[in-house]
Amino acid sequence: NICNHFYAFDSFQGMPEAVGIDKSIIWENNKNIMSELDFKKKFTNNMNKITIVKGFYNDSLKNFELRVENKKIMLAYIDCDYYLSTIQVLDWLKKHLVHGMIIAFDDWDLYFSDPLRGQKKAFNEFKKNCENWHFEEFFRIKSGGHSFIALDKSKMGKEIFEF
Repeated sequence: NICNHFYAFDSFQGMPEAVGIDKSIIWENNKNIMSELDFKKKFTNNMNKITIVKGFYNDSLKNFELRVENKKIMLAYIDCDYYLSTIQVLDWLKKHLVHGMIIAFDDWDLYFSDPLRGQKKAFNEFKKNCENWHFEEFFRIKSGGHSFIALDKSKMGKEIFEF
C-alpha cells in the first residue's frame, strides 16, 4: 500500500546566511523566498496531500517524525543549496533509508561542480557513514541536479516483494 504524501520543508524566509564553506558571491541574504501563502496557492488542489514543516532544517528536523501512514520515503528531493543544509537533511534521512528509494539533489552542480563543496561534499560524507548501503547513480536532472537509488546491501541481488 503506497501512500502519496508530500512533506514540504521550508523556512518561508529565504535561505539562511551562508557561512564557512557555503559562502559564495552568488548568495545574497533573503534570496529565493516564497511565502507560505504563495506556496499554498501554487498547490491549492493538493494541499490535503501536503504537510508543511516551517523553519530552517537545524530546527525543523530536530524532533520531526513522519506520520504513521507515511513511514517509508520513496523520494527525497533535496533542494537546499548549501553543504551545511544538505548535511542536516541527510543526517535526518539516514534513519529513514528504504531499499529502492530515490535521493535527488537539485543543486548537485553548484560551486562549479566542485566535489569538495555543496551537495557533492555532503553526499560523499554521508555515504561513508552508511556502510550497509549502496547508492547507485540514477539520472541527471537538467537543471544541474543528480539522483541516486539507495540500495540496502543485504537485499541486493535478491527478489524483493515489498519495500
